[in-house]
Order: sequence, then C-alpha cells, then structure tokens
Amino acid sequence: MRGEESSDSESGRMEESSVRRSLETLCQELNMDEQTATETMENFTAIWNTYTLEGEVVHWLACSLYAACRKGSTPTVGKGLMEGNCVSLTRILRTAKLRSVSVNAAPPRVRHTTIWKIPTRAR
Repeated sequence: MRGEESSDSESGRMEESSVRRSLETLCQELNMDEQTATETMENFTAIWNTYTLEGEVVHWLACSLYAACRKGSTPTVGKGLMEGNCVSLTRILRTAKLRSVSVNAAPPRVRHTTIWKIPTRAR
C-alpha cells in the first residue's frame, strides 16, 4: 500500500511538472508577464484539485490564462486604466491550438457533484 502511495505522489509530481511546462510554453509564446502566469497556475491548480477535467490540459490552461488576463489592468497614455492586459482571446486560442469553432461547439467539460442551494427571499 505504501508503494502505491509513493507511486501516486510521484506521478502527481510528474503531471504537475508537465502542466507547468505547458503553461511556460504557452506564456512564452504569448510573451506573458510573470504575475499573470502565476495567477493562471493558481487558478488552474484550484480547479484541477476540485474537479475532474476532461480534454486537453493545455485547453484548460488557456481558459485559466484568459481569466487571469481579464483580471489585470493596463495603464493608458491618458493616465487611465484599461481592463485586461492586451492579450486577445484569439491569440490565446491560436497559441493553445484550440479553434474558436470547437469552443462554441463543444467546450471542455467539468464533472462535479451538484450542490443544491435553497433560494432565499429578497427583503
């Protein structure tokens, strides 16, 4: 039994390093900043540890990367701020080799247990 646990943790570490390499490749191709890459990995890890993800890991990384890109802001010339970090969804999809048609047709699926919430009355 102990040997099984050891091999499970080793395969988990190898899997995590493979995910990190995929993210690094994706971020390098997009010339992504370090803060966005770190937030992407944190988001992806939280989802990975909570749900069973189906499909290509790089496609899920692309989803996490897009979410992280949208959270940031970029200063503009007029001293304002623009939402996002100027990396387009099209570029992310192209870099992840994920066609926008396939996103619309069959998005990656998440399997999870449904938690029922009891609606509360508005006061």
